[in-house]
Amino acid sequence: MIKLMYPTRFIGIAAYFHDPAYKKKFGTEHNGIDLYRDEKKDIPIYSAGKGKVYAIKDNDHTGKSWGNYVKIDHGNNVYTLYGHLQDGIKVKVGQEVDTNTVLGIMGTSGNSTGIHTHYEVYLGGASTKYRVNPIDYTYANHTNYRFSIYPKKYEGVKFIEDLQSESPIINDDEVQQLKDELKIQEALVSSLQSENSDLKQTIELQKKEIQNLDEELKRSKETEQSYKFKYTVTENGVYKKTLETGDVLIIK
Repeated sequence: MIKLMYPTRFIGIAAYFHDPAYKKKFGTEHNGIDLYRDEKKDIPIYSAGKGKVYAIKDNDHTGKSWGNYVKIDHGNNVYTLYGHLQDGIKVKVGQEVDTNTVLGIMGTSGNSTGIHTHYEVYLGGASTKYRVNPIDYTYANHTNYRFSIYPKKYEGVKFIEDLQSESPIINDDEVQQLKDELKIQEALVSSLQSENSDLKQTIELQKKEIQNLDEELKRSKETEQSYKFKYTVTENGVYKKTLETGDVLIIK
């Protein structure tokens, strides 16, 4: 099952989704989470899950918005965005990616006050109106991730080990399996309908045959009832006509 995983191997959150401290400091709503680095070196940013590169922006020096970023389409109207990356995005639009694909290097491009990655999750479409709290839909594990020494810096993070049988994110593979099963069912229904059609045609022919026999029997009975006299010859003789045994003499 595909699950969104944190795009950095170290989890330290500098600003939360709709963080009041962020709004107080910068005067705008924060629609994602900011992940910072634990070491002063290039930090690779990975895709949060399987998907296809939907959009990128590279070599942006305007100092506005996300700066250099990558947006991934995970299917089922689920998207993720990774902002403030260094120049030199590692992927191209349309490229297939997974959790081992490096999208770029953590940076401070765009409207940024320090090196970090701005991470967003979209449910329902690629438009910004579909942004939701990434913490509600993204997971970590104790094996591949390191965590800030300050618990407040990873408060609310969900762990894959604690995940119940049902995930908030629909599995692409499961959806495809359901689609394949639906196709099989549709083919079966179509086949049954075809067989049904043949059976109906056979029944209709049998009905017509029975109807014809019924009408023939009816005519036969009517003919028989119209006889005034019927005599079956039991022996040879002359009755104005030569008759043989078994002949039927009908007098109307």
